[in-house]
Amino acid sequence: VYWPSVYAHRWLSWRLFTANEKLKELSITDALTQLYNRRYFEKHLEDIWDIASRKNVQISIIMCDIDFFKHVNDTYGHLVGDDVLKKVAHAMKISLKRSSDFIARYGGEEFIIVMYDTDIKGAQELCTTIQSNLKDINYIDSNNSQIKPITLSFGISSIIPSTDTNRESLIKHADIALYRAKESGRNCIRMDEIV
Repeated sequence: VYWPSVYAHRWLSWRLFTANEKLKELSITDALTQLYNRRYFEKHLEDIWDIASRKNVQISIIMCDIDFFKHVNDTYGHLVGDDVLKKVAHAMKISLKRSSDFIARYGGEEFIIVMYDTDIKGAQELCTTIQSNLKDINYIDSNNSQIKPITLSFGISSIIPSTDTNRESLIKHADIALYRAKESGRNCIRMDEIV
């Protein structure tokens, strides 16, 4: 009687642990793209900001947006739009080379990348790698027709955190740079370094 109850207890404990891990993963992951979600991005940035501030290390943020994504949804439908989002997310994820680099879906067709101990030039190099990886993807609509190439616009901001700066400013400057990229015709990289 004793051994089966021990095994049953271990089995139930394992099942509970597995279920809790799955719930944790679901709470920090975007269901469609399997990237981190915005809420977890905010927590991650807070943690990285504190570390970088203590170590006097630079952080770069990349905000990027799929160009003309509304046109994709309106022309080919939301299922194709979802497929484009997944493929773009995958292309971005495989572009990251360091375990410290962090990517999340920020909202809609917008993504955000946090790069610890990286200057603006290093962030720009990652954007170029992502652009290159996007060229290798075929986007097919429901009629098996080729969709025109999907591109991204990028906005980069960089800073060494201090008592005079804040995370919101870093995000704001990346957003301003992204807006400039869109205004410049899209499919380009713009930077706004905080000094």
